[in-house]
Amino acid sequence: MRTNVIVRVWDLDWNLISVHRSHNTWTEAGLDVLRDWTYGDFTEDHITHIAWCDASGNEWARDLITQRIRTTTNQYKIRQYLGSATSANGYVLGIVKAYNAVSGGVEFASDTFDAVGIAKTASIQITVEWTHTFADGGT
Repeated sequence: MRTNVIVRVWDLDWNLISVHRSHNTWTEAGLDVLRDWTYGDFTEDHITHIAWCDASGNEWARDLITQRIRTTTNQYKIRQYLGSATSANGYVLGIVKAYNAVSGGVEFASDTFDAVGIAKTASIQITVEWTHTFADGGT
């Protein structure tokens, strides 16, 4: 299995400002979810929220997953959109985390997508896309 993270930063007219690509690390609970997905169990939405954090891990926003897509028999995507109006404005974001709750909950994955960080303002919006590709088609 391969898991990739793409974070895109956009201006308000949806012009692409920057793209950050990385691989993320999974917690033990996250590995359990991946095991379920490998066996084709997509019935339970284990990951429901994405948190946006600074380099110290301080969380400045957490929002619902925007979209879940099973693109092919061997690929599953999770997407989330952080709009221009958010509590994260004014902070430098560099980490995304996947959870199953609006606060607290189980942390399934964490990814440092930018070591320097992105200065979040009302003039930009950010999207994250986690893509999970299974070698055997997920079944």
